[in-house]
Amino acid sequence: MSAASRLAAGLLLIAVGLAACGSGADRTGSAERGATLFRDKGCADCHLHAEVAGSGRVPIGPSLTSYRNDPAILRRWLTDPAAIKPGTKMPTLGLSDGEIADLIAFLNAEP
Repeated sequence: MSAASRLAAGLLLIAVGLAACGSGADRTGSAERGATLFRDKGCADCHLHAEVAGSGRVPIGPSLTSYRNDPAILRRWLTDPAAIKPGTKMPTLGLSDGEIADLIAFLNAEP
């Protein structure tokens, strides 16, 4: 393998690695994964969403069925709710950037 081929292969591996480990800020989320996270991370316990069966059992938070918002605002809220609204009952869930991107895609999806 020539030096140029090794360099090209190395650059390709770096690009693939960066794409896989990206910050998530640029990543387009998956509404399907977001619906699963909505249930699995406990969002469905406190929030009603028509797309998630059994959601809203303890209606502490608002209904999110028709909720849409700017992705940047949602990202800030999902990262640290108390930084936006001190005293909120919404916990910080320790979500990864990818999980946040998926939840944003789910919340902003058209029915």
